[in-house]
Amino acid sequence: MRGNKGFTLIELLAVLVILAIIALITTPIILGVIEDSRQKGAEDKAWGVIDAIKLAYTEDQTGNDPQYVFDSEIKFTSAGATVGSAPVRASGQMPESGTATIDENGTIIVKDLVFDQYHCTSNAAQTKMCCQIDKAVSTCE
Repeated sequence: MRGNKGFTLIELLAVLVILAIIALITTPIILGVIEDSRQKGAEDKAWGVIDAIKLAYTEDQTGNDPQYVFDSEIKFTSAGATVGSAPVRASGQMPESGTATIDENGTIIVKDLVFDQYHCTSNAAQTKMCCQIDKAVSTCE
């Protein structure tokens, strides 16, 4: 006499199909969460660069011979950037390229700061940072 001590092939296949359906549903959700966190990370890096620009501007203006002129462009390259004679030193990752300007009110607007594959631009009020993958952000409102 044969005992029923195991699962049948149909039962095992049913479990595998259910697990595959669950994996198909959850994978895009998990990948979306990861992508959102990378984008927010790029935004945080851009805000860190703005703080570093403020510090470099203050350092330049408190020096013996202030050199920064308002509304002139600060260019970021792989070698870094300077505000007048003061180097911009961010505590996080520096952008690979991009530009920033400081107006006479002290508002810093960054345009097309590149962090890995993200391009970040701030709005004119310096209240929002917009980052996109692999293409420049033309406006950020």
